[in-house]
Amino acid sequence: MAQPESPGYVLYVTTHGMDAPMKAALTFSAARAMRDYGRQTKVVLLDDAVLLLAPGVADHLEVPGRGKLDSLMKAAGTEIHC
Repeated sequence: MAQPESPGYVLYVTTHGMDAPMKAALTFSAARAMRDYGRQTKVVLLDDAVLLLAPGVADHLEVPGRGKLDSLMKAAGTEIHC
């Protein structure tokens, strides 16, 4: 049986948002690491995570030891879908 062809990107899906900024940050940190490794990435936000795209939400969430969630999202340099 033939193997399916790879889509050429790594897909990350999260449901974590304002309720768990550290867990949300892990998604974007992983996406950035893969991008730095040379892979294309995409992030899909579901459930509570969708609220991270509302104006002003992510830039008010502080992630201990990592800074503002908004900065981490931008640094990931990936497509974000919901």
